Amino acid sequence: MLKNSLTLRSGVVAQEVNDILLSKYEGFHLHQSAMGKWLGYGIFRVTTGGAYQSYKIKDPMGLRNTVMNQINEINK
Repeated sequence: MLKNSLTLRSGVVAQEVNDILLSKYEGFHLHQSAMGKWLGYGIFRVTTGGAYQSYKIKDPMGLRNTVMNQINEINK
């Protein structure tokens, strides 16, 4: 997480990297099943420009809080 963007990486052998400018951010959706909540994993879906991308991540609530805090700082 940089000041103005969020970088999401996935993959072990082949890697995919997505940089999302927080100024283009429209919203996100967070989903955790009961098992995911217990294990600390979930799905984080980001919406930008009418398109969305989903990521299976560790600590989705932590990422949500970090993103929200950064957006609040940018909008001050």
